[in-house]
Amino acid sequence: MFNAICHQDSGKAAHFDCIIKLIQRQEELAPHEKICYLGNGSFGIIRKQKTIGLFPFIIRKRIQYEDPHIIPLWRKSLNPSLKVKNI
Repeated sequence: MFNAICHQDSGKAAHFDCIIKLIQRQEELAPHEKICYLGNGSFGIIRKQKTIGLFPFIIRKRIQYEDPHIIPLWRKSLNPSLKVKNI
């Protein structure tokens, strides 16, 4: 449950890997791109750079999957100290 993501449609806990697969079906990825979690409920399409240096990849697109201002009740039950609007 600690790694679950709030499903956009149902508001229920969803497996992290299932959300990545859902995003992969919705987005067109080039062979050198993949989906990664960026934090705070957002994912990104990252593209590997051919150059070696400080930045081995770039974020081509950011996808804000969860609303960072709303905490679902199932997540609040894991951490009762959270004081943010429930759904």
